Amino acid sequence: MRDRLPMPLGRRRKIRPDVALIVVTYLRDDMLAGTVAEIVKLETLPGRVIVIDQGDGRDKESILAPLATLGVHTTYVYSRYRSISAARNIGLEYAGPCEIVLYLDDDVEIISDIVANHADYYDNERDLAGVAGHVICEPHSDNFVRQNTVRPLGDYVQTGRGCHMSFRVSHLREIGGFNAYICNNGDETELYRRLARAGKKIRNGSMALIKHLVCPTGGNREVKHRSHDNYGRVVRDGMIRCVKDRGPWAGVVWPIKNWRATAGLFRTAPTRTMKWWIASREIARGYRLAILSRNRRDYIDLSLQFATGVGVDPVSGLPTV
Repeated sequence: MRDRLPMPLGRRRKIRPDVALIVVTYLRDDMLAGTVAEIVKLETLPGRVIVIDQGDGRDKESILAPLATLGVHTTYVYSRYRSISAARNIGLEYAGPCEIVLYLDDDVEIISDIVANHADYYDNERDLAGVAGHVICEPHSDNFVRQNTVRPLGDYVQTGRGCHMSFRVSHLREIGGFNAYICNNGDETELYRRLARAGKKIRNGSMALIKHLVCPTGGNREVKHRSHDNYGRVVRDGMIRCVKDRGPWAGVVWPIKNWRATAGLFRTAPTRTMKWWIASREIARGYRLAILSRNRRDYIDLSLQFATGVGVDPVSGLPTV
């Protein structure tokens, strides 16, 4: 883990020292370099850029160097535990004195001046907990925008896209951060629900706009879509979200209600003679993690333990604490 102190300013632009921009990356150095190049073009720069790497741990100093030359404080952190939610908590921990954390994926194009857009929302509403930025999705067209809105439509929402969102640090810490037990799917959905239950306000950030390139490699896509490992992660993450949101009994029912994922877990088991045993073991392991997750109130310190491999099974890669 390493910090780079800012170098003297090049072209002078506005910097928001209260905003930390956090990027989680995994085996996509080229995409990360492109995203950093997009950040460099911004008219308003964040005070800090924090990169959480869950891949090969190769030095990213050359990738982050253009930001340091503009006076942006850059931080690179390597995490051995591959969980997007835990990585986001690590970024929150390294945000230092910043009051706002802005999360981006490592495969995006920035369309608007997002740092200024997000900061304006918080400046105008002192009690605002988060902003759900808007996303254009590459598989459709430039005109297709996934608006972060839910019924009823309005200025405030209860969900958003994980590749483009921001939060006030104090509110995020108050609810314990992201659920570190969720490895791949839906960690932002679970977080938004906890914020809503706590009475926090999430602004529909229509002014902030990015394009999500949906890179075909890296991230979740390193695990083949129809593999046993992928179905296992889907079942575990689904049960963890369900138990945290609705209670232990809902976790028991989840594999039945979501029978397609359970059937995929059974169908892709590596041996023919023990399919039921292997699938049942994965479901039981997921339920155990779901109960551990539900009983925990703060995931930030736990994420830092996971980053160093403390409390992680070296064989399965799953949490043991």
